Amino acid sequence: MTVANTEIKFLFDGKEYDDFYLSLINKAQNKIVLHTYIFKFDNFGKEVFESLISAVTRGVHVSLVVDSFGTGHLERKYLIKMKEKGIHFYEFNKIRWMSIHRWGRRLHHKILIIDGQEAIVGGINVISSFDKPYKEPRLDFAFFMNGLISQEIEDYCMQISATRRKKKFKLSQFNKNDFESIRYSINDWVYGRKSIAKTYSEILDKAETEVIIINSYFFPRKKFLKKLAAAAERGVIVKLVLPKFSDWQSHVFATEYLYSYLLKNNIQVYQWSKSVLHGKMAVVDRKFTMLGSFNLHYTSFQGNLELNIEVLSEQFSSKVVNTITSSVLDSCIRIEENVFKAKNVSLLSLKRFFFYSLLSVVSNFLLGFIHQEDIDKEEKVSNFFSVLRVFLSFFIFFLGILGLFLPFIPGILFILLSLLILDWTPFRATFD
Repeated sequence: MTVANTEIKFLFDGKEYDDFYLSLINKAQNKIVLHTYIFKFDNFGKEVFESLISAVTRGVHVSLVVDSFGTGHLERKYLIKMKEKGIHFYEFNKIRWMSIHRWGRRLHHKILIIDGQEAIVGGINVISSFDKPYKEPRLDFAFFMNGLISQEIEDYCMQISATRRKKKFKLSQFNKNDFESIRYSINDWVYGRKSIAKTYSEILDKAETEVIIINSYFFPRKKFLKKLAAAAERGVIVKLVLPKFSDWQSHVFATEYLYSYLLKNNIQVYQWSKSVLHGKMAVVDRKFTMLGSFNLHYTSFQGNLELNIEVLSEQFSSKVVNTITSSVLDSCIRIEENVFKAKNVSLLSLKRFFFYSLLSVVSNFLLGFIHQEDIDKEEKVSNFFSVLRVFLSFFIFFLGILGLFLPFIPGILFILLSLLILDWTPFRATFD
């Protein structure tokens, strides 16, 4: 359908999505911009790669940006072929010891733009839709858009692979008098851009009837949990769709530790159990829909480069709600408080608490690898102290681990000190 002069479609991951994705690449005439956290050279990834090569051969400019951590070490044969064929390839934030202070900053986009006119934006990487042993495709989503917004997203994406720019990028705003609007929003904490996090906060404050959130890695800050509870307390129906299975199963246990709080505050919890859940989206009052790469998780809030699409349209949002209700919610397991408590036996409860605590501590360390730009300081000086801070923290943390076994070293004190040196107190990333 059309929203604010933009054709927009709601897509599910799967075979049809893969075929559509390839068809867009194959019809490109001038330029292809592809950003992805993971580019896996499985059957689908190889098809995408060959389609990109074919596009270059017919004279199309191809810009491919992958995250160096998410994509991992690329096979040399693919790198050589990209260079030979003329693909403009860029590995974002390549892992090097001299840039250890930047390791926590990752490119988490999932974006494909064709000729500056058509775009796919969502949570779907360049990777096969199916995980063993599941018979259904991964639960993930994307928007296809045809209109001016595609060129706007391309303009932003081209900054990422350019020489480090500190340009302040203006984002379009919804007009309060508009009945229909569409825009993109970004999170890039390093440069002080937090529009996605701000939107999530605002929609919970302003919700009147219903909030549906589907999220694959649900580990939000305490402030966000309180906003969910406050919305439910004033009568808003809050529905969370969370994974039963994940590519990080330990993360599911950490999330389940939060269920008691959610259920106690009348927040409805649903678990998707037919396949791995990887989608990230929210719909509010059947009027506002947001979808993209942003997880309700510490790395999305304060580490990754994220991009979401936000749509203000009652007709479109109602259609999305009807689709996810029939295709997702009706196929989920509803978590009931009394049943959850009965099954939350001591061993399982301890397991959930363990992974919750572990993820909280790990989150603080990862945030220590994020260097925030300060344009008022000399970069070399700023970089030097950032690297020094991380190495010092690791050294003291190591002493703390030894102290857990050696009585003459204050282990717990050293571990806490190492976190403070990273400038993050325990659990701050999760519960500030």
